[in-house]
Formats: sequence, structure tokens, C-alpha cells
Amino acid sequence: MIPTAFWYFSLGGGTVLLRYAVFSLHDPVFTVGQAAGLSIYARNLWFIRKGAKPPGASGDPAGDAAV
Repeated sequence: MIPTAFWYFSLGGGTVLLRYAVFSLHDPVFTVGQAAGLSIYARNLWFIRKGAKPPGASGDPAGDAAV
């Protein structure tokens, strides 16, 4: 289980790196990579706020071990 604060810190750090890539480096590869990461962090926070599980997550809290 990953704490929600991790995703907020990842979103903040990704935003700082994206701004650095766009305004300082002018590097399109770095910019696209950071933008992709930000979309994943935002998606995970959206799932947390919505109360849904991401695709592929097990519905059983014990996982597939419980038979």
C-alpha cells in the first residue's frame, strides 16, 4: 500500500522537473517523459479520490493467495 502523500509529492516533483525541462533545457524528450509521469500521478490520485481500484488490481485485499 502506497501512502497518498507519495503521489502528491510525486506530482509536485514532476511539476518542478517539467518546468525545468520546458523553460531551461528546451528538451522535448525530457518534457514528454515528465508529462507522461504527471499524467500517471494525477490518474492515481483520481483513483484514490474516487475510491476505485486501478485496472488489474485485485478485489480481494489478501490478493490471490486466499483460496
